[in-house]
Amino acid sequence: MTSARTSGTLSGAAQGAAMGTTVMPGWGTAIGAVIGGIGGYISGSSKDAQFANQQAWSKYNANMQYATDRHNIETGLQIAGLNAAATMAAARSQASSIMQIAEYNSAMINATTNYNSLLMNRNLEQVWEAEELELEQLDLYRAREAGGILADQAASGTVINEGSNLDVMVSQETQRLMDAQVIMYNADNAAADIQNQMAQGRWQGAVAIQQTMYEGQVNANNTLNSAKAQAVSGLGSAMIQAEAQKYNAKQAHWAAGAGISQQKTEFGMQNQQAMTTGLFNAAAMGAQSYFGNKTPKSINKTPTSVYSSNKGTGARLRPSWGGQTAGSSLLSGL
Repeated sequence: MTSARTSGTLSGAAQGAAMGTTVMPGWGTAIGAVIGGIGGYISGSSKDAQFANQQAWSKYNANMQYATDRHNIETGLQIAGLNAAATMAAARSQASSIMQIAEYNSAMINATTNYNSLLMNRNLEQVWEAEELELEQLDLYRAREAGGILADQAASGTVINEGSNLDVMVSQETQRLMDAQVIMYNADNAAADIQNQMAQGRWQGAVAIQQTMYEGQVNANNTLNSAKAQAVSGLGSAMIQAEAQKYNAKQAHWAAGAGISQQKTEFGMQNQQAMTTGLFNAAAMGAQSYFGNKTPKSINKTPTSVYSSNKGTGARLRPSWGGQTAGSSLLSGL
């Protein structure tokens, strides 16, 4: 790349030389070239420094923009990771709460079942106690009844434990036994109902506990699975978006670098063009100034003398034309 310093120095020197030639060919040309070269060097150096500063800022801005884009991309991924972690933490907390509620409900069901069993056991004890009391009352009633029968028959002269008295006593005892069987049968049925209710209560409690724990586990798993799907989806989307952003950032950084290179190339071409134009213009100006200051001399072809004034010197005589010695160059004065 042609620098502005080089093109300015050469162009300035050429233009200075051309201007110096118009004033005083020779030394004027040299002095003009030096002064013009110094001025072009200073001006070109300033342009080079300004362009280098502009290029440095452009590169700095491009690199900073690329670094900022990458930082934003990494930050976005970190935020997505934090969001996923927060989602999973919240899901685990919610799942734990669901299981705690299920365990609490199961404990309440178990406590209720056990309490109902205690009540049933108390009812069962009351059935047996009532049976025993009724049997005792029956025995007392039948004993008084038997005593009255014996007293009545003895007073009437009936022989005890013989004949009709024996039949009456057997019949009375049979009735007592039948009444006792009815009491025991009813007690057994009542006890069986209570025991069935106790068994059914325990079974229902166990089923309710199992259902509660199962539903709690299902809800907890659904919560965790939903959170996992959401977290994976969020991370996947963030990673895909990050890759697209990385590609765009690289393309933008490459485009910025290409633009900087293009500016450098254009700057060099401009300097090359300016140097070429300056040199061409300086050459044209110098030629025009030089030949414009020259006055062509007229040539008189009429001989002023046949022989030159060096007559008698022994040298060969040559004719002279218009003050010019024959054989000399007409352009020697140029």
